[in-house]
Parts: sequence; structure tokens; C-alpha cells
Amino acid sequence: MIKKIYTLIAITLFFTSCDLLQGISIPLTEAEVANGLKEALIQGVNRSSNSLFTTQANGNNALLNELLPKDVASILNTAKSLGLSPKIDAFSKNLNTAAVNSTQKAMPIFINAIRAMNISDAWNILHGEKNAATNFLRKATGTALVGAIQPEVKTVFQSIGLQPSLLANLGSKNPLLSALDIDMATLLTNMVITKMYEKIEQEEAKVRTDAGARTTSLMQRVFAAATPVVQGR
Repeated sequence: MIKKIYTLIAITLFFTSCDLLQGISIPLTEAEVANGLKEALIQGVNRSSNSLFTTQANGNNALLNELLPKDVASILNTAKSLGLSPKIDAFSKNLNTAAVNSTQKAMPIFINAIRAMNISDAWNILHGEKNAATNFLRKATGTALVGAIQPEVKTVFQSIGLQPSLLANLGSKNPLLSALDIDMATLLTNMVITKMYEKIEQEEAKVRTDAGARTTSLMQRVFAAATPVVQGR
């Protein structure tokens, strides 16, 4: 009888201790924070790359109009009216392929920057602004992305016989127009990179605010711990 009583007490203590342990939040180590942030960033970069540009090209200049500021798009429309319409249409069709290739070139640059993140970077991101991770990537990858993506954009110009200089394509030698000239290769390179960062920032916002976007247990722990800081509580 006494043995049965001891057994019941032991079982009761066991389950009580389990309930207590479930309610205890185990502190995150620095390594766990860094690895959780890296998982989240790699997830965001992958999802951004897969959804940013599609391989479905069309002839309505949709991607070109999306990438270019409105004032530059209006200049292109003027150029089309001056006889460059066929080349600009051909350029638009090839630009989408260049954009897709650019995301593929960008992936290893992003991944290398994420893997090089140190503990200090991770803590600053975790307790930083809502776009702190994206800003980290901007600083760490900007120059390398230009070097990787600009050749892809220039290839589009070369493939259809366009010059990166807009006025050179128009054959204009009027010095009064030189101030209006645009280096289209540089402009489009910067706009493609800007779109990449915008998409990554959207993915970062999802992970920070939506628990369902945290696809690993480590991500869930790291961002759950940071939620009060992120929301300013």
C-alpha cells in the first residue's frame, strides 16, 4: 500500500514538473539568435528571388515601365515617337530575361553576406528597426550586386544594337540636350537592385509580424522573443 502511495506521488510530481518546464522560457544563446536570423534572411532572399521577376516576357513594356521612374518612362515614350519604337519594344522583351538572370547572379552574393553575419550584426537586426535585416543586406551587398547585374543589363542593349546613352540612340549632338542624357544601363541596374531590396523587405516584415511565416522552430523562438522590441512595447 505504501509503495502504491509513493508511486502515485512520483507520477504526480513528474507531470507537475513537466507542466512547469513547459511554462519556462529558455533564454536564447547568441549562436541561436545568429542562426535564427540567418535562416530568416535566407528564406526571405529565396522567396524574393522566386517571385520578383517571371520568365513570361511580353510586348507591352510592363517590366520596363515598372522599373523606370515616371519621368524617365515619359522620355522613353518620346524616344519611341522619334523612331525608336521597334528597338525599345525589343529591349523590353529582353529586359525580363536579364532581370531573371540578375536574380540568379544575386543569390550567392546575398547568401555569402548572410553567412558572414556576426553576433553583433544579429543582435542589431533582432532589436533594430523593422527593416534592419534588409538594411544590413543593402550595406553588405550593394557594390557586389552592381558588379554582377550591370553586365546582364548591358547585354540587353548590345543584343539589339542600342546604346546605354539615350541621346546617342537618338543621334542627337545638340549640347543643350546633353544635360538630359540618361545612362540607361546604370539606371536600370539600380532599379533592378532596388526592386530586390523592396521584395526582401516585404519578406522581412512578414517574418517579424506573422508567426506563420516563421517556418523553423528556431525562427519561431528568435522572433517570438523579439516581438515586444519590434512592436515597441
